[in-house]
Amino acid sequence: MMSKLGIRASYQEGFAIRGWDGKVDQRDALTYSGQAAFHPTKYVLGVLKWLAEQPKFKCYTNTRVMSVQERGLLSKDVKISTEDGHTIICANAVEATCVPLQKLSVVAQMAFYRTYCIAVRVPKGTIEDCLLYDSADPYRYVRQTACDNKHNYLIVGGNDHKVGQESDYSSRFTELETWVRARFTKAGSVDYKWSGQIFEPIDYTAFIGKNQDQSNVYICTGDFGNGLTHGVIAGKLIADEIMGFENEWSKIYNPKRIPPLSRLPEMAGHA
Repeated sequence: MMSKLGIRASYQEGFAIRGWDGKVDQRDALTYSGQAAFHPTKYVLGVLKWLAEQPKFKCYTNTRVMSVQERGLLSKDVKISTEDGHTIICANAVEATCVPLQKLSVVAQMAFYRTYCIAVRVPKGTIEDCLLYDSADPYRYVRQTACDNKHNYLIVGGNDHKVGQESDYSSRFTELETWVRARFTKAGSVDYKWSGQIFEPIDYTAFIGKNQDQSNVYICTGDFGNGLTHGVIAGKLIADEIMGFENEWSKIYNPKRIPPLSRLPEMAGHA
């Protein structure tokens, strides 16, 4: 299936990651080649720089939007109201946010999780530079980023749980540290730790496109940890839909798609 989709992937028995020298042996892997990594902050700054060069672009920071509403049957405009009482009238609006400003609908079609992450110092060149996921439940992942001239950071994350179903958050960080030290003996100090919420659609596919029951409001949500990828997809997909161009991804990510009937009890729990 992956080869048909043009994805370069292969299952490799006995595959071992350089630097994984701990007692825990988790060999064998499904590997994906031809992948790329990019710096999220530099990427966003690059997009903002390009936008700033466009003649009609305006950016308002520290501006909280309280509602996004279509004005009615006789008008195709969208009214955006801010916390400070300002109003913006536009032809189309895009809610590229964690949770759209609406009740239930796509919100009920997502499970809300808290995820955890730590940054661990490792000597440069001692561990293979790759993005690694295990298949445990809850899962963990590992990737690297620059630290200083002598060290990189291992970014170790995972240990997700549903929001509101855990009170001892510190134990999740401890579990991540124990997990990485059991596998990578070069792991040094833990310099940073943080957590945040992610939103997982019940059919595991993001909601990107025209919002439910609306004609000129678009959303991008349900990223479940893949916001950079979905952001790039949404930039193309939503722009095409606004311009009236056909996009082969529209049906896949359509926020108006019907959820699987087998997941309805779970949706009721979210509501």
